[in-house]
Amino acid sequence: MLPQRVTETSTGTIEAVRAAKQTLTSATSDAGTCKRILIVGYTEVSRALAARIRSNTSFGCDVVGFLDDEQHPDVLGSTKDLLSIARRCFVDKIVIATPVSNELKRAIDEARREHINTELIPESVVIFGPEQKTDSLAGFPTVVIYREEPSRLRVAVKRCIDILGAATGLVLLSPLFLVIAILVKLDSPGSVFYAHTRVGKKGRKFICYKFRSMISNANALKNQMRHLNELGNGFFFKIQKDPRLTEFGSFLRRYSLDELPQLFNVLRGDMSLVGPRPSPIDEFEMYDISHFRRLDVKPGITGLWQIIGRRNPDFDMAMTVDREYVDRWSLWLDLKILMKTVSVLCQGQ
Repeated sequence: MLPQRVTETSTGTIEAVRAAKQTLTSATSDAGTCKRILIVGYTEVSRALAARIRSNTSFGCDVVGFLDDEQHPDVLGSTKDLLSIARRCFVDKIVIATPVSNELKRAIDEARREHINTELIPESVVIFGPEQKTDSLAGFPTVVIYREEPSRLRVAVKRCIDILGAATGLVLLSPLFLVIAILVKLDSPGSVFYAHTRVGKKGRKFICYKFRSMISNANALKNQMRHLNELGNGFFFKIQKDPRLTEFGSFLRRYSLDELPQLFNVLRGDMSLVGPRPSPIDEFEMYDISHFRRLDVKPGITGLWQIIGRRNPDFDMAMTVDREYVDRWSLWLDLKILMKTVSVLCQGQ
């Protein structure tokens, strides 16, 4: 739970030191580990594979279910729904354990374009060509159709930067936190912080923190004011002169100072310094399949869309830019975004 007094940020620093000791080992071990598996085909082999994985936690995997064109226990849907189910279940790997039809091959190609790792129990390997790499899963031989694994070292370095950056920021900015907290309380009745549920990596929900910039019953008034939404796309909600904003809240919003408490989220591992904007629940529930790609990484305090589309909050543009960030991600790109963010905020944009 977020500390009530900004002066208690030293607690976050202690947590950061403890977390940093384990960052390199934990981050590198998690980077390439398969976590959620969807098995295509309800065969004797596929059921044996699922049973072995579920009975041994050392594999570090979880079978979310099966796909098959016939109804069976634990079957989530038909093979034609492969991409949709894989995305909505936040699957890390698809395992094909059934003869590959043309329709299934098209579905596999779609999954590959969505960067979902895919392997095949080798029965129909000829359909994908003789140059496929071989591997194993829980003792079962597999053929790798598509595999994309982030560099374990880069993932570890990014997490170290997040921990050190968030801890340093909380310590150095603690006087500013205190000043903002006092001014928020003096400006309008209500709590200093605004806690709200957001959707993070792989659909995990978490409590995101901000300094309160609106009146205390702003959420209750939102539905009554939807007809005033200037974007009209149903995803983003924006009113140029939103009457719910407090006087000091407008200032906080202009320079994004209201988002500073998200440093606590970064320290806890819910967010990163750089990444796609964390989605509210109501926005997430309207996602198309193509939008799930942005949830393959942790959301960030700042990101590519925040510096490119900040003045033009178009939803389709935001999704396109977020996908571009995920596809192009590198430590150098993160550094450039952080530097550009400082420039944008100093200009009050």
